[in-house]
Amino acid sequence: MEEHREANRRAGDRQAGFNDLLIDSVDETFTKVLGAKATTILYNHWSTRLGIIREEIPCNLPKFFESMDEIFGTGYKTIGEQVIRKLYAKAEIPLEYSENRPPLEYAKELKHILTKKPP
Repeated sequence: MEEHREANRRAGDRQAGFNDLLIDSVDETFTKVLGAKATTILYNHWSTRLGIIREEIPCNLPKFFESMDEIFGTGYKTIGEQVIRKLYAKAEIPLEYSENRPPLEYAKELKHILTKKPP
């Protein structure tokens, strides 16, 4: 029973690690590209319109990235790429980025890598 609890705690730590990296990457990218005030406005928009608060972004990846596409239009590719590059750098995972692959796929892939059970 204690082993099961410890395994669950480690899995939770890995999930929390991804969540923190993603939130930090979004914060830093948006603040750098858009500024602090616009970033706050975006978080308020996601909260009131989509029901996603900042801390819940990692649990709502498809909805989050879809809304970024709707908000930024053609600028989504650039901002999405910057979020992903920042995320992978923070995770210290090499990244070969292709514009043909949506940012959501990269985020899901890294989440899987970081949260999978080690051998």
